[in-house]
Amino acid sequence: MANRDKYNNYELIMKKKRQSGGRQPAKPKNANNLVAPKEITVQKMKTKPKQTTMKYQPKGPREFVPYDYPEYSIENIKEACKRHFKDNRPCDVLVCDKGPSATRMDQLLKTDVFYVRFLNDELSSSSLNPSAVVRKRKAAATNNEDLSFFTSVASVPPAPSMKPKSPKPKLQPVESTFPKSLSALEMMNFGALIKKKSKTETIEVEEFDVSEKSWASIGCVNFQIDEKPLGEGGFRLAYAAKSAEKVFSGKRWVIKMYNERAKEVIKNFKISNEDHARKNVQMHLLARNLCGQYRTKIKAKFPEIEGNLYFHKIYFGKMDGRVCTIEPFLEGKFEKWINNNGAIKQVDPQSDNFDLCSKAEAFVHYTWEESNHNLIVTDIQGVGYYLTDPEIATESFFQDQGEEGNINFCVGNLSEKAIRNFFDTHICNIYCKKLALPPVSRSE
Repeated sequence: MANRDKYNNYELIMKKKRQSGGRQPAKPKNANNLVAPKEITVQKMKTKPKQTTMKYQPKGPREFVPYDYPEYSIENIKEACKRHFKDNRPCDVLVCDKGPSATRMDQLLKTDVFYVRFLNDELSSSSLNPSAVVRKRKAAATNNEDLSFFTSVASVPPAPSMKPKSPKPKLQPVESTFPKSLSALEMMNFGALIKKKSKTETIEVEEFDVSEKSWASIGCVNFQIDEKPLGEGGFRLAYAAKSAEKVFSGKRWVIKMYNERAKEVIKNFKISNEDHARKNVQMHLLARNLCGQYRTKIKAKFPEIEGNLYFHKIYFGKMDGRVCTIEPFLEGKFEKWINNNGAIKQVDPQSDNFDLCSKAEAFVHYTWEESNHNLIVTDIQGVGYYLTDPEIATESFFQDQGEEGNINFCVGNLSEKAIRNFFDTHICNIYCKKLALPPVSRSE
């Protein structure tokens, strides 16, 4: 009998195999191992599928969308599309033109074209979770029934000999969580005024385009900014912030403003705080551009390599006459590998950070060659491979020799001193050699 069952099952399996042509559906490539490109191909789709075919219809031609992220992920694709299409509505990446919504890269059938749609407010939650629509409709129906019941009771008096039927008592929802227990000391703390930890500020935000060499306004954006600073560096105060608007929603940010010492130093060079802050953003984005080129070349030489240097995009802002920069929040241990004076941190070759520091040194060397011996990027610092607050040192401190107020980049430019200090201690490593960077004479 057991053999008979096996035979029947075998016949059924073979029948299905013949009907499908003997082919198994192609498995998608492991998207987690894909190298993030500089741009992706996106087909923008209509918000709702066509009723007759239940397919999402294209909305315009396919477009190349710039992709400025080191990791290949659904969230980064959404952010890139929001920025490219200048659409702040919730973005949804579809597996194919029939859906459903993708939440992980390995769910996508292909990665040569991404199907993207932008959701309206009423669809932003329900489109991704159909059961939410059912719950919403049921709740609305219940509320309408309750309202019609009470109005009918109020308008029709009961008969003298009969008692009106009482409505069935509703079951009270059972709380799934218990109220937090408070100590006597915590209770007494409520007797004093508890001050707000953050304040809402409206910031006029601008972004700089490196390829166009121009500024563009993003508009006024509301940020909730912590009252107390996260920390203070030599030049700036840093405040944690968040926003629910435009490209800033869903992420943590840092607002950086000049401290009093910085304002005095900037004033001595006869440059305004606003001009200096703008030059700071330009300098950061130039370093980001050079780092992107360096990262691409390193990846080509070492395709199996893990981890590489990365600068996030930052923005310029003004609020109530004060200037600031707006930068992504970096969480983790902050470390500096190369100072703005060109000094290199000594790292044990057996340390986990030795490879990171080697890449940082090679990056500085690369910027010297790429700029035709005009500058190097210094102040290489950040959390892991994510860098921030760079400086640039140039051969000449002033753009026009001896003319005050027309300095190259920012006041942290230590010029030829930083360049000499760096190459006095830098020894070309495996990354310098693979990129064919020529050794620099220490007397240069």
